[in-house]
Amino acid sequence: MHYNSPASQSYVNVQQMVAAQQLGMLQATYISKNENLVVFFIAGIPGLLGGGFFMCIGMFTGLFAQGMMPSVWIGLYLFLFGLVWFCASLWMLRSVVSYRRVQVYVYTDGLLYTKGGQTEIIRWGEIETLWLNGKFRRTDGTEFNVGKLYSRGNARSSPGHEALTGRIEREMSNHLLPRFLALYHAGTPVFFDTIVVSQQGISATGGSDPLSWHDISSINWHKSVGEDDMHVCIYQGKKVWHSRDIDTIPNCKLLQTFVERIRQEQVQSQLSRLPHLLATYRSGLPVTFGPVSVGLQGVSIDNGKRMYSWDELGTIEVDEMNVIFRKNGKLLADQRLDIGQVPDSALLVALVTDIKRTHVSKQVPQLVASYRAGIPIPFGRISISQQGFSLGNHHRSLPWSEVRRIVIGQQAIQVFKVNRSAPWSFVHMSQVPDIVLLKEFLEVVQPGVI
Repeated sequence: MHYNSPASQSYVNVQQMVAAQQLGMLQATYISKNENLVVFFIAGIPGLLGGGFFMCIGMFTGLFAQGMMPSVWIGLYLFLFGLVWFCASLWMLRSVVSYRRVQVYVYTDGLLYTKGGQTEIIRWGEIETLWLNGKFRRTDGTEFNVGKLYSRGNARSSPGHEALTGRIEREMSNHLLPRFLALYHAGTPVFFDTIVVSQQGISATGGSDPLSWHDISSINWHKSVGEDDMHVCIYQGKKVWHSRDIDTIPNCKLLQTFVERIRQEQVQSQLSRLPHLLATYRSGLPVTFGPVSVGLQGVSIDNGKRMYSWDELGTIEVDEMNVIFRKNGKLLADQRLDIGQVPDSALLVALVTDIKRTHVSKQVPQLVASYRAGIPIPFGRISISQQGFSLGNHHRSLPWSEVRRIVIGQQAIQVFKVNRSAPWSFVHMSQVPDIVLLKEFLEVVQPGVI
């Protein structure tokens, strides 16, 4: 909603407008800073003085040249130089005088945007497009720019437009993301300028073939070496499939959120098939995920060229680029496959994790029986017995009465002694085979220590 108001409009009048439009509580205020003023003081004032000085010198030289042509020409050149410098400084002065300060008031239900004598009421639901450089567009086509605003009270410090654009992004996501998801589920493509998201995948202008959802590995921001501009990159495995300057893509972060939500829904849909795949596995039939096959004997890759028995296999993990296979007790990856080679990789991880848990659960009762019979249970460098926790063939031991806590992290196992904050021992994961079995075993024999 647009209002014409004098530049001297009082704070009370502004609040009356806000109350009439029911924008809610004031949460933040942002103002622009007249950067031209700094330039004018640095270059404009010296330009006015210097330009006037050279104009006077030029006139004086020309008037008193007494017909000597070299002096006349020198005077003319000095006068013209001073005139150009003086006019440029006047242009700087004009930009300072004509500057219209922007103020943005952030309320619970929208923004109040003022520039000069113009005031605009903008509700969150009316903002349909945002660029990361701070420009945004209302549903009626009116564009606004908050790219060089400072939080009130910090006008001489860091810009506040990132906080403001972040708030706009969150509010836009609240009302646009459900609409985009509804369009997607209805089979209607959703456009982000030249990038199109549909049930078939993502397509973009510029010569790139459409990318199916199976082939999309991630969407990230990226700055190339030697470049100042940030780019949004859509990855197909490890390869950049499409790249655009981030400031040219409308609703760029909403695009990333939208794609991530679709991928989450696809993962949930995959996981709904887990009971059926477990039944297939238990019947003795292999379950295949491209080059990966899961069977009763373990996990094989490329028709058995690489085989992991269930005792040998540690974990299967997925990052943005790879499916990673690790052996028991090994921190470094033993095998990596491009994520594009392995369909339904999240389902593969869930299936293997469930099978490993079942496999471990069958081993635990036998280990517990041996433990209670007084037999030490070795886990690589660690040994667990009724007496306590031991390292390196019992070279160091700690009775259970002195064990305060055992922390099993991603890279190491730390044992903490009673009344001490520093770890009593630190054991790298590569020295302990089958971490899952160790954890399950400790939960049964010493449930209070992990």
